[in-house]
Amino acid sequence: MKALVAAKTAGSVYAARIRQLEYEELVRKLVRADDVEEAARRRAEIIGAEIDRLHTYAEDLATAYSRKGIVALRVALKSVSRSMREAIAANFKQLSEGAPGTE
Repeated sequence: MKALVAAKTAGSVYAARIRQLEYEELVRKLVRADDVEEAARRRAEIIGAEIDRLHTYAEDLATAYSRKGIVALRVALKSVSRSMREAIAANFKQLSEGAPGTE
């Protein structure tokens, strides 16, 4: 009889814990690991795509250097960096707006 009561108690505790986890996921307090991994993968792709576009700035950087030297090149590089950060942030925002639970 004690074993039956213990088994029922353990089953009730397990069921309650599962309901708690489901609730926490529903209210976005808990996030599934596979969702986190997918979000990280997507963000890595966004960053990688922006880095891959770095070559498109070559002419602007070369022009800056040839006209005014290293100081102008540093200024141009800072501008490229800012543009890349803005593009990455915009893509992250768009990605987040499309994510479940972000309405």
